[in-house]
Amino acid sequence: MKILFLAFALLSAVLLTVPSFLNRCTAQKCLPVQPIPTVETSSEPMLPEEPVVKDTETEALTVQSVAETAEQSTQSSGYASSAPQTDTVISEEVTTEPIAQTPEPDTPVIDPGYDRSITLTVSGEEGCYSVSLHEYLIGVVMAEMPVYFHREALRAQAVAARSYLLYRLDRGYDIFDYGSSCTAHFSEEEGRAFFGDVYDTVWAAAAAAVEDTNGEVLYYDDDICCAAYHSMSYGRTEDAAAVWGGETPYLTSVDTPEPAHLDGMMTEALFDEEQLCRLLGVKEALPFVFSNTPSGRVSEVKTASGEVFSGERFRSLLGLRSVNITFTEEGEDRVLLCVRGYGHGVGMSQYGADIYADAGWSYKAILSHYYPHATLGLLS
Repeated sequence: MKILFLAFALLSAVLLTVPSFLNRCTAQKCLPVQPIPTVETSSEPMLPEEPVVKDTETEALTVQSVAETAEQSTQSSGYASSAPQTDTVISEEVTTEPIAQTPEPDTPVIDPGYDRSITLTVSGEEGCYSVSLHEYLIGVVMAEMPVYFHREALRAQAVAARSYLLYRLDRGYDIFDYGSSCTAHFSEEEGRAFFGDVYDTVWAAAAAAVEDTNGEVLYYDDDICCAAYHSMSYGRTEDAAAVWGGETPYLTSVDTPEPAHLDGMMTEALFDEEQLCRLLGVKEALPFVFSNTPSGRVSEVKTASGEVFSGERFRSLLGLRSVNITFTEEGEDRVLLCVRGYGHGVGMSQYGADIYADAGWSYKAILSHYYPHATLGLLS
């Protein structure tokens, strides 16, 4: 009896277990198989490697130039221009590939006295005043670049602005905080009026960019560079020689990644013959004859009555955003001017810097790209 009872118990356990096992097997077979995602990569354009530090005082910016991209600031003239406060749109066609970032902060150990030890005399609309370079640069970064831009772009802006201001100071040029002859700037009063409740947040972001790069400037042949910058370019930046004349090895035309559909990139202006004659001060305007620079911008414009204007003069008189202009005749006495970009196009593109930073570039790589042959170093 005991043997029969044990056999019966064993058979019952088997019968109870088999359905459960079969159910689990069936359920597993019914589960969808999760595919392993595949990532498409592109080797173009190649991003530059991080610059190599030569010594603790000077850092050579000798990174590789970026390859061609998929397609070819608010001041309208002068060396610097303020970036318009619009959203950045990154083109799907820009196949940038992030590069590894170095540990933060990405700067040498710097004496905090560098920027604070330099005093600027600034010409304001209500007279001259004195301010430390540190304080003034914070106002410049706030006015020149949207602070929601990537931190590395803000750092690049701080170095470019510091270099530009000290270049002017070294040569005895006046520094203005208004108009188009110098860099844009917000005083605390102006900044609070413009940014309102978010002023403290904006100030903190700009101050961090200045602090992170304290004392860093761009050099060429032991002289501080005139580190020009502008809002945005289409395809390529401009050679300084085409705008101001003279050769400047660190202000040459380079690739820049801004896409055609970037907000503010494309603008149009329609003029008739009467308007053109009045604005240009000529007897006959149309048809125009344009001459172009290698980057595709207009270098000269000849009117029907024979007057010749430089591209920048033509742009200024007609109130255009850049000299990257194409035109379409709209009948016998009207012309549609299509304009790409914003600013003079020389040096660093602010929106291009933000796109590169989002792709993983450090501020050093950004500066290296937009200012070829320049050297990043500390103030001596």
